[in-house]
Amino acid sequence: DEHFSSTSISHPRERERIAMTTIHDGSTDDRSHEEALVENVALGVVLLSPVVFIYMLFVKPSTYGKLHQSKESTMNVLLPSSISWFLFEVPNLIWVVYGVLHSDDAVFGTPNKILLACFTVHYVNRTVIYPFTVMSPTSKTPIAITILATCYTTVNGL
Repeated sequence: DEHFSSTSISHPRERERIAMTTIHDGSTDDRSHEEALVENVALGVVLLSPVVFIYMLFVKPSTYGKLHQSKESTMNVLLPSSISWFLFEVPNLIWVVYGVLHSDDAVFGTPNKILLACFTVHYVNRTVIYPFTVMSPTSKTPIAITILATCYTTVNGL
């Protein structure tokens, strides 16, 4: 308890969190690593976006949706659109579960719980209900598009 005697931390949970962080890695600056990761990923997305835009506009125009041509060898593997949609939206629900399991009660108060409940209802509809009830069962999506969209929603959840 000597570590806390010179600090102004009085809440037991905050003291426990700092103690556990100090035990874990010897420092109390654990959040800065997470913030640096998020900032680096965001910077990567910002820097790659113009490159991808120019590439898709001038070098390799889109080959999905109504522009899909069956002779394209890189895009020949097709998934039912409902499965594809589910696969690229499900990371949003996985991030919700992760966030709830790793949340701090002090930060995750009632207003945030209400917002998260709205987000969850929206994404259950968007991920599960919409693709399997509204989308055409004969519609197909190239697997490369599914993989790229899944990667995007996974990184976007950080």
